[in-house]
Amino acid sequence: MKKDISHLDVHDMKRDAIITCIACSGFIFLMVIGSGCTLIIDAAETACGALSGDDRDHCLQKLAVTNGNLKICEKIEGAGPATKCLALVAKDTGVLVGCEKMEDEKWYRDPEAYHRQDCVMLVAINGKSPDLCRSLGDFHGQATDLNPHIDVTRENCLKNIQCGGSGQPACRGITVNALTREGDPRAYYCGNVYYPTLVTCP
Repeated sequence: MKKDISHLDVHDMKRDAIITCIACSGFIFLMVIGSGCTLIIDAAETACGALSGDDRDHCLQKLAVTNGNLKICEKIEGAGPATKCLALVAKDTGVLVGCEKMEDEKWYRDPEAYHRQDCVMLVAINGKSPDLCRSLGDFHGQATDLNPHIDVTRENCLKNIQCGGSGQPACRGITVNALTREGDPRAYYCGNVYYPTLVTCP
């Protein structure tokens, strides 16, 4: 029996097709050419611009996260998608500038916006960095879809990081504005001993 397709179904299919096309085009271009990334990102942004409202915002969000590009996040109009974009890029790159940008005047105190602390906890748990958890201080925020089912607090953040003990993953060091990268001095630590590339604590 043939199923009727509604106008909304067609709209969703078109949006998903555009987003998929953008992601595939970018991947293939980078794999084959290996350069000229700016051109493909510009073309993808133009494609997102053909959409409107939430569709446009979520298209830009996916593009920004795929490319680790905070500047694209700043072109998103909705406070919720824009600040979530900044947080997701920060999580994937380990660069904390995205979290700090969430307090820019453009989104700060907007009821739809995520808090900087949501971002910090997301990056801390994903990157196994207790030092970042401790930077939350006495903040207490409600759970969000960035940190589902747990309120945003220093204690909850630390409870969700198991690292630094014998047989556990090493904890991740931080610099002023980013998680340290593997191979950097003091990138990982177990107790007070630092290692450049250690994955599991002895």
